[in-house]
Amino acid sequence: MTFDKKTSDGAVAISVVLPVDDDGRMLSGVLGEYVDALDALGESWEIVVVHPTDGKARLACERIASVHAEVKAHASAGDWGASVRVGLQASIGGLLCYTNYQRTSAAVLSEMLSFAMGNPELVIRANRRTRDTRIQRLGSLLFNLECRTLLGVATWDINGTPKIFPRAFGELLRLTCDDDLLDVEFTVTCEREDYPVIEIPVDAQPLVGLHPGLDYVSALRMYLGVGRLRRSIQARTP
Repeated sequence: MTFDKKTSDGAVAISVVLPVDDDGRMLSGVLGEYVDALDALGESWEIVVVHPTDGKARLACERIASVHAEVKAHASAGDWGASVRVGLQASIGGLLCYTNYQRTSAAVLSEMLSFAMGNPELVIRANRRTRDTRIQRLGSLLFNLECRTLLGVATWDINGTPKIFPRAFGELLRLTCDDDLLDVEFTVTCEREDYPVIEIPVDAQPLVGLHPGLDYVSALRMYLGVGRLRRSIQARTP
């Protein structure tokens, strides 16, 4: 497999999907850094921001897209998984990436995309070495232990981003989860389809100006959701 550069049909080399579920106040600064990092890679690219259907985030994303020709804005009424899926379906790149822009520095994004361009036959995913709090570290450990036990996936950071893969790995464009379990489904799909995966250790960018903690309701929903996802996968398996 070779790395696809810009083609005559208007496709680009790299698509980066950025779900936006807050008010978008951090997006403008981060996006400027991403634009510089992507330009430095020397390949054609696009950024697909996926925002809620209304509110400040939508206005912020549409304003940014009106300024940058390479930035496209799309709406999603769903959670993380739905937004990632909308962004991936709207992307035209040969190399596809999605990430949490609040947690991913331009340096990390550039490093991982550079590695992916040199290894276009691999899935590349981040393995975060850091968390904001001890509670987050514990919650992440428990969740990843559950996924390893119930689903047999060999990773210690299911939810780490960026995640990067070639368009040729089509089953990763057919994910179905609309919630935070999309990253679990992504990992299970890589295992099931025998897509080769490389994890790159990264330092997650701290949330500036916020007070991170563990959302216990969201965490419980994810813990319970793993069992539901396992039953769904078993039902789809011949």
